[in-house]
Amino acid sequence: LETLSSDFQIGGVEHHRCGPADAPDFEVKTRWYNIAAPNAVTYTEQIEAGGAVLGASLVTYALAPTATGSRAFITVAVASIVGPDMIGEFKAGWEGGVAKLEALAKDMAK
Repeated sequence: LETLSSDFQIGGVEHHRCGPADAPDFEVKTRWYNIAAPNAVTYTEQIEAGGAVLGASLVTYALAPTATGSRAFITVAVASIVGPDMIGEFKAGWEGGVAKLEALAKDMAK
């Protein structure tokens, strides 16, 4: 992941390049709509490659305290411009990110 620009505020846009290390061909533009850090965030992402839009997503997350820590509520709505394979790519990316977050939380709990 390479950050090309970052404006982390409501209405701000972040621009990233990502993908495999040897071919980071995807560009992501993130627009922030709600930032109630660290408890809740809402944003959209537009994914492009080669100047063509591949898909977009609307993401919300909220954290709520529990007796032993926090619970995360994450909602991701995806629209694919290029067909169903793109939805699988979004899903794989989110599943990988959540798995890394869970591993980090377990490490911190030790």
